[in-house]
Amino acid sequence: MSFFSSEDMKPFEEYYGNTKSVDWSGLTGDQYANRQAIVNRADEILSGAEFLGRDMTVREAVELAHIEVTAPLMQQIVRQDLVKKVQKKAKGATLRPSKSKSKTSPKTGGNLSDAQVVANAEARLADLRGRGL
Repeated sequence: MSFFSSEDMKPFEEYYGNTKSVDWSGLTGDQYANRQAIVNRADEILSGAEFLGRDMTVREAVELAHIEVTAPLMQQIVRQDLVKKVQKKAKGATLRPSKSKSKTSPKTGGNLSDAQVVANAEARLADLRGRGL
């Protein structure tokens, strides 16, 4: 599996393109340029590491290059990802009225009249006053 088609790169599909092979012929010009920028920067990082006598894998260099090159886009990509998650969650939310706060009379099963609501409120207030609240 190539770096650009890995699961971690899903949020960057628009930036890097989506190819499952090493053939880059299906990419747009910008996507090709973005990938080429990563490859070039990774090569520079590997050369610097070799010059300093540090062992580094190609994967590490490509990941570091990706972080450097996409730094200006990170905030935008994170924001888009959050918006997608919130929209998905909002579609799955079901709003139902709470049964505990229902204004229906348990005896009649219907709605309480205004007089009954006022009487219930007065009774509760009297109870609270009796407790010293």
